Parts: sequence; C-alpha cells; structure tokens
Amino acid sequence: MTDDIEAYLEDAPARHREILDRARSMIGDTAPTVEERIKWHNLVFVVQGTDRIYLATFDEHVNLGFFHGSELADPAGLLEGTGTQMRHIKLTHKDDLTDQAIRALIEQAVRA
Repeated sequence: MTDDIEAYLEDAPARHREILDRARSMIGDTAPTVEERIKWHNLVFVVQGTDRIYLATFDEHVNLGFFHGSELADPAGLLEGTGTQMRHIKLTHKDDLTDQAIRALIEQAVRA
C-alpha cells in the first residue's frame, strides 16, 4: 500500500473505515492484479490501465462506484445514477457488502 492510500484511509471518517476495508478486500479477492490509486480524492481500482471501480466517502455513506456501471447487468437493481456511464451503490454499513449481488457487480466490473 502506498503512502497516499494509507493517508486516504487514515483521513476517512472512522465510521467509514470498516466499509472501506471490506470493500477493498472484496475487490482485491475478485481481481488480485487490481491496482489501487488515489485519483480525484477517491480510491480508484485500476485493471490493465483502465479505471474500473472507485470508493468515495461522504458524510452519511461510502459510494462503491463503477466507471462503466451502465454496462453492467444489475438484476437486483442496486445501481444508482443517471449519467451515461457511471453508477454507484451507497454503502452505510460494512454488512452491506455481504450481498452477493454486489460481489457479482464487482466481478463484472473488473473483468469487463
């Protein structure tokens, strides 16, 4: 982990750290070669040079975002957003990440 990622995680609100840790683990387990970077003040996950997923903290939640989310199959209807490409899921608790539908979205995003 680089210093800028460590600083990002340390600066995140304490209530969001478990969410960030669990999301990072889930993404890393799904795509072991994923690279973590800080871009636009967010934690971005890059696969083969392409931005795939991001984590962004807000006051009340963490966004698990997908740069090409509009292209993902989302039978559970979890994705929010109206842009041409990006979609996100609002996470308010680490247990939100136990949903298999979220894992399926992450798997699609890193393999796209």
